[in-house]
Amino acid sequence: MKNRSRTFAALSPILILGLTSRDLRAAEPKFYSVFTDLSHCTVDASQQDTPGELASKRCTGAGRYEVQLSPSTFEDYLDIRSAQDEFSMALRLRGEEHLEKHGNRLEWRFADGQPFAIIVRTQTFNTSGVLTGEQFSNKYKTGDYYVARGLRRHEEISEQVDATAPNALDTIRKQVDAAYRPAE
Repeated sequence: MKNRSRTFAALSPILILGLTSRDLRAAEPKFYSVFTDLSHCTVDASQQDTPGELASKRCTGAGRYEVQLSPSTFEDYLDIRSAQDEFSMALRLRGEEHLEKHGNRLEWRFADGQPFAIIVRTQTFNTSGVLTGEQFSNKYKTGDYYVARGLRRHEEISEQVDATAPNALDTIRKQVDAAYRPAE
């Protein structure tokens, strides 16, 4: 009888630690992605009758976010805003016909059912000293990148990965997921 109680006493911390670590693993967030197809955005009603200008478009994003796409000749601007205007973020996507070349989609990263970051493909250019209309042409392009930015309560997330690297999209997703911290 004494041997059994000693064995149990010796194993109880191990059992407790085992149960605790299993509980911690179960608490890890479930990550997944949802996509917004920016080619289905509708023209902003306030700009429908402006001849000669590229009209802004609006889309419903993931969660309670809205996306506004404002194209210009050499850059596209994405404005991501929460429905209650608690959060707003703008991104510049440079390059001729940028969104047409890169799939017209915005990736939303979710953790346990809540969007916490976006991932989009963008380009960089060496435009120093270039004052012509071609500063954002392929002639001056220096790279393609996946860029990730955190949404409300996750603004500290800011990642970038070379889009031409092997498994680049998987890499940036892993970086974003690793940077995630549950809202308190």
